[in-house]
Amino acid sequence: MYYVDDLVIYTKKAGDLDIALADIEKHAADFGCKLNTRKSARFHIGQPEANDGENTSNVPTITLRETYKYLGIEKGQTIDHSGMWEKVEEAILDKTVLIFSSHLTFRQK
Repeated sequence: MYYVDDLVIYTKKAGDLDIALADIEKHAADFGCKLNTRKSARFHIGQPEANDGENTSNVPTITLRETYKYLGIEKGQTIDHSGMWEKVEEAILDKTVLIFSSHLTFRQK
């Protein structure tokens, strides 16, 4: 799953993720790009101990208790989804107020 330069990789085995990451880094380098490891993370759902073991890549591992953001949406195993729509509505309202209280003309808004 990807959007422009954001990417999520799903694999069945943790070892397959290392292979996929190596392929992505290789192909990115072909285009003069580099994987930003500060904005990257690896996570393995099937075996919790895999998140605490040796990481053979330079991408940091997040644990089952941690969350991450993908395209501005918080993801992870411990997220309470019951209040998610309220958060979305609040964020939309905040942005709407910001736009309409700006000094832009009506056509620019």
